[in-house]
Amino acid sequence: MIDLNKARAARREAEGEAPQVQLGEKVFELPVELPFECVEYVTRMAKFTEDSDPQEVNAVTEGFVKALFGTVDYALFLGERPTTADIQALLMGVLEEYGLSSGESPASESS
Repeated sequence: MIDLNKARAARREAEGEAPQVQLGEKVFELPVELPFECVEYVTRMAKFTEDSDPQEVNAVTEGFVKALFGTVDYALFLGERPTTADIQALLMGVLEEYGLSSGESPASESS
């Protein structure tokens, strides 16, 4: 049997404390390991261009943040009224924190 629970517990012990995000007066604890669903969203974001449908960009970004925080913390996070710049900083911080950073934002906008 492949015991993923045992493997996960060993990784969590080796990883240490969960990353945290602070916005306003609230501090949110992120998962110790980045959920695979988040990686899927990051991959989709990396394909966006200036010409991408804004509704699709918003839906994928929303999906990423929901997958990252979970339903309850997602609602609390939105209660802090994050800006677009906050979300971009969150994405960049998450990529760096979980070792996925390539030095360039997958959802970067042309200015």
